[in-house]
Amino acid sequence: MFNCFVMEVILKDLPGIFEHLKVAAMTMQQGGAVMATLRCNHPKIEFFISAKREPGRLRMFNLSELVTDAFIDAVKQDTD
Repeated sequence: MFNCFVMEVILKDLPGIFEHLKVAAMTMQQGGAVMATLRCNHPKIEFFISAKREPGRLRMFNLSELVTDAFIDAVKQDTD
């Protein structure tokens, strides 16, 4: 079985937020993977990339960097 869960859009009213938190807590209680993402041009991206190196930190999180076309072009051209 795949460990992938998609949650609905969070409603902007307080009951909707709490319902979303309840579903998230139940998913995590069952061992559901949590994915955190951050764009490559965010000022804290280097901290984000190294966040899981600390033992026990973000233990059940998958971290993904969101890259832009400009980032891919820079990698291909070996530029900043």
